[in-house]
Amino acid sequence: MKTILMKCGNLYMDEIKVLSLLFTSNVYEGNTIRVLNNLLNSLRQNIILNEVESKCIFFNDLDVLNCKGCINCFKEGYCNQDNIDNFNKIRKLILNTDLLIIGTPIYMNNVPGSFKKFIDRLSSWGHLMKLNSKPTILVITSGNNGIDFVCKYLFNILTLMGMNIIGLLQINNTKESQKEKNLIKNIIYRYTHRYYKTTKIETNTALESSFQKYIIFYENNNNLWYEEKYWNNIIKHKFKSYFQYVNHIDNEINSNIKEDRVWK
Repeated sequence: MKTILMKCGNLYMDEIKVLSLLFTSNVYEGNTIRVLNNLLNSLRQNIILNEVESKCIFFNDLDVLNCKGCINCFKEGYCNQDNIDNFNKIRKLILNTDLLIIGTPIYMNNVPGSFKKFIDRLSSWGHLMKLNSKPTILVITSGNNGIDFVCKYLFNILTLMGMNIIGLLQINNTKESQKEKNLIKNIIYRYTHRYYKTTKIETNTALESSFQKYIIFYENNNNLWYEEKYWNNIIKHKFKSYFQYVNHIDNEINSNIKEDRVWK
């Protein structure tokens, strides 16, 4: 795998891929896109721009089908609708990104319908912790209420999918504040100086707790579904922690890479 080195202060980093997912209907003038732009600008100021590949997807612009509840993803490991609406391309982008940024407003004290559709279509990943502690920044904006509930809900759901929430921006102002600037600065500093400073993938206590609960559950589950086979393969290797597992997988993947990752 070709490696491009970048300098961030005294820190050198591999080339990174950043994927932003937005679940807002007010694309051009909304509070969510304003905060996202500030976050991306701060990232660009801390990392050499030419060596950051960034993509932004406005989920509301996609013709993504609703989950049918057929549970084929749990039984067989794939969604029958992925090749119809090309949602498999979204899955690949998420899997191949180095840093995931998710931005959402709050509608009626909860996430927008488009975000719930996204969660439903990825529901099997919540049984697999599929994203292997992928660094994720969560941006949640609200004009008034619901921000605490949505933060807890999304933290729990996204953790089960294997996302490592390294930064949480809870914004209820329509204009940039000094507090917002400080939060963004701290999140970008944490990402650039912690998650690329070592060769090991970091986890957190929530990910470790979920991993141990799944191990216990699937040790006593006798179904022949895909998700059980997936966990049985993990259990037979006797990984003691999620940290040990994700770093084993990362080393295994890197040793088999023969060419650069491609974003399409």
